[in-house]
Amino acid sequence: MMGFRLRYQITGFLFLLFAMVVLIMGYFNMSILNDQLMKLSLQQSKVMADNIYSALDKSIPLGVDTVADFVKNKALFNEFQKYLFTQEYIRNIEIFDPYGNKLWSKLAYEGVKTENFDIVNDVRRTGMPEIKVLAVDPQSGVSKEIESFGVFDFRMLLEDRYLPIIRNGKTVGVIYISLQLQRASRLMKFFFLGNLSISLLFIFTAFIAIYIWSERAINRPFRYLLQAQEKLSEGDFDVQVDIELPANNELGIIANSFNRMARELKAYKEELDEKRRKLEVVNEQYRTLNENLEQEVEDKTRELKEFFSLITHDMKIPLAAIKGYTELLRKTKSGVLSEKQEKFVVGIESSAEHLLRMVRNMLDTVKYDAGRIYFFFEKFDLTNLVDEMEHRFHPLLKERNISFEKNIPEKCRFVFGDREKIGNVISNILSNATEHTPGGGKISLEARDKDDIVELVIEDNGPGIASEQLDSIFDKFQQVPGKESPSTSLGLGLFIVRKIMEGHGMKVWAVSDKGEGSRFHFTLHKFSGQDPYGTRQ
Repeated sequence: MMGFRLRYQITGFLFLLFAMVVLIMGYFNMSILNDQLMKLSLQQSKVMADNIYSALDKSIPLGVDTVADFVKNKALFNEFQKYLFTQEYIRNIEIFDPYGNKLWSKLAYEGVKTENFDIVNDVRRTGMPEIKVLAVDPQSGVSKEIESFGVFDFRMLLEDRYLPIIRNGKTVGVIYISLQLQRASRLMKFFFLGNLSISLLFIFTAFIAIYIWSERAINRPFRYLLQAQEKLSEGDFDVQVDIELPANNELGIIANSFNRMARELKAYKEELDEKRRKLEVVNEQYRTLNENLEQEVEDKTRELKEFFSLITHDMKIPLAAIKGYTELLRKTKSGVLSEKQEKFVVGIESSAEHLLRMVRNMLDTVKYDAGRIYFFFEKFDLTNLVDEMEHRFHPLLKERNISFEKNIPEKCRFVFGDREKIGNVISNILSNATEHTPGGGKISLEARDKDDIVELVIEDNGPGIASEQLDSIFDKFQQVPGKESPSTSLGLGLFIVRKIMEGHGMKVWAVSDKGEGSRFHFTLHKFSGQDPYGTRQ
């Protein structure tokens, strides 16, 4: 839950901040204490070394001029040794003669090696003492001179003093005193552990206090808010958050904002419900009106389609008669027509053919829209069909002085499809090509072998079609652009072409551009002895 997470985050943040402050303050206190203890230990070490030196100086009588004679004097030297045995923290004492030779040594720890001959010689020559503070590695036992001693450095500390032994103004030897500053190390450990224990106790107490405070100040208000939010999400808009918090408390402000939002949502829901009820009434009225309107439109559309179908059907009969009589008039042997009569008859025949094709297209469009077009698939001779189309368009081609070329290889001669509807495809494409090809132009029809497919290409050298218009020319009522004068077609021919090719499961497309003529491609199944459409009717 969000309240618990926030509670833990705030508790952890305050705890870490408080712990950091305590640790930093403890570290600085320990640093100050460490420096003071170091100074105190060094002062104590100096006093001990001075006492040992004074004891040595007093043990050498006035009649003895060399340190070697003093060491050899058992009575005098034993008295000095007894004094040394009473001193604590002595790690090592060595006595050297004026020539740097070691005369005697007392090792408090076995295995301690001294490599101090260079220092002894310097002290012997200069007559000046040397003092070094060293730290001993607890594992290797190697001592290393240091300048400072850290708070958390618990290595053993030593103070090495090299003091010249002077008799009658002459340096007669050197005494090396190594004292262990054990007291400083122990005190530091004690103070460190004490401070650490107090700090941890203080931090733990602070953590408990912060945790209890966060439970009351953060977690409980957030728990109330989350419970109210869940009720609000379930649709209870009467929920209110009632927590006792100061007015300037952020959670109190959030609770007041939540209560205000719940009241506004309740009012908005009531308003929305009222509008929804009104909208349902209006929707019901609209649905009833829409159903009535759809029924009226459907009835009117059906009446128009039936009327349109009857008219076009009735027009088809006299147009076919006109076309038949003009053909008969041209072929009759009862008399020879004059050139002017021949021209009139050709015009009548051409116009009748054009009008008859328009009527057929309108009838086919109505049938395609109604889904009442049926296909009869069979093997047929493509060459014969193209010859019939050429004969049908011959008067118009001759009138406009347009040449027509065809090329159908033997491999492409026999195809499978609906012969009548494929003739309609060729007729519609040739009609557009004839209409848009200028006088003296050229139209060609070529069949191409594509394995089990025959691709037919009808090409003209007319004004062409803009490439951006090629995708729409096969739509209903879209006239082929490019001709300057208005077209006499209804824009249904290429729509019929597309529907017929879709019924065959084949493709039709156009390739053209402005000023480059047009090429219409469509494909048919090559006859191979089998029906590629199966039992399709």
